[in-house]
Amino acid sequence: MTLDAAGAATLVLTMALLSAAPGPADAAILARSIGHGWRQGMTLVLGIVAADAVLIAVALGGLALAAEANAALFTLIRYGCGAVLVVMGIRAWGSATPALPVSDEGSRLAGFGAGFLLTLTDPSALVFYFGLMPAVLSVDQAGFADGLLVLALATGVIVAVKSVYVLAAERARRWLSTPRARAILHRLAAVLLIGLGVFILAG
Repeated sequence: MTLDAAGAATLVLTMALLSAAPGPADAAILARSIGHGWRQGMTLVLGIVAADAVLIAVALGGLALAAEANAALFTLIRYGCGAVLVVMGIRAWGSATPALPVSDEGSRLAGFGAGFLLTLTDPSALVFYFGLMPAVLSVDQAGFADGLLVLALATGVIVAVKSVYVLAAERARRWLSTPRARAILHRLAAVLLIGLGVFILAG
């Protein structure tokens, strides 16, 4: 294992700061949690974790230039992500306001996919895994154990930080307990998803 304690601490601190900084994924988490409950918000978080695992594997595989070499692919993924968010928002706008968290598997799959695609096209994630991580951990010498350690650290930090967004949204959702307030919040979440999708498509 080539990752020492100082390098691990640097990675964790940087991960925490980047993960806590509000971004498109956080807006999607809030909208998803407000509109459908904390379980749906956490499926989006799991999508983020899965995408981070892919980025870690690519970076440690010595493909640090993949983001530049496959610019067209990342552009296609970005458009796909924007389209998914717009569709989710439109469906949320047209659906009935949920009184309790929704447990629809298709809806969970959409949330997971949105989190996955948002992370793959997130500039801060790409800079971290293809810029900072190779500076702390020599990717050409890193072994399987290093990859597992980085994945464990990333998973712990992401789940811990993003759960705060999920719980904050769930708290607001429960606080606004009247049917009218829930309906307004539900529509706002739909608008947020559509707006976020349009923003990504236009970017």
